Amino acid sequence: MDTAVALVSEPDGAMRDLMKRALSEAGFATLDSSSFVELDLKLRSRLLRTAPRALLVLADVMSSRCQPSLAALAALRLEDELDEAQVVLTREFGSASSDAPRDLGGCTVAAVLEKPFDLTLFQAIAYRCRTASALDARQGAAL
Repeated sequence: MDTAVALVSEPDGAMRDLMKRALSEAGFATLDSSSFVELDLKLRSRLLRTAPRALLVLADVMSSRCQPSLAALAALRLEDELDEAQVVLTREFGSASSDAPRDLGGCTVAAVLEKPFDLTLFQAIAYRCRTASALDARQGAAL
């Protein structure tokens, strides 16, 4: 499989659809989840495990309980010698932006966005994640 895959985990249906559309336009096949149970199942999917590029767009509230599944995904991708999954973490308006992202199980944080965010910026970040390695993303986030 040579398609980049993105998983959007967002409880708000309209926001989830907008992000999926932007990701499709950035060249990703998309999966989505609206609950913790769905997120856990999708994180264990073969598509995410075997895709050359995997992007996880996680609402902060959704990511709070998925660390074990993220760690399992990261371990499987490492075993198959694939790049780490990259994460775009989305936070609600007014969240403390200075708070460091929680442990995301060995996945690389590519960006932290506060809602409402510019979908063009979101799409550009996704495109960068699709075309650059996880190492490049870590170095870009440090700038």
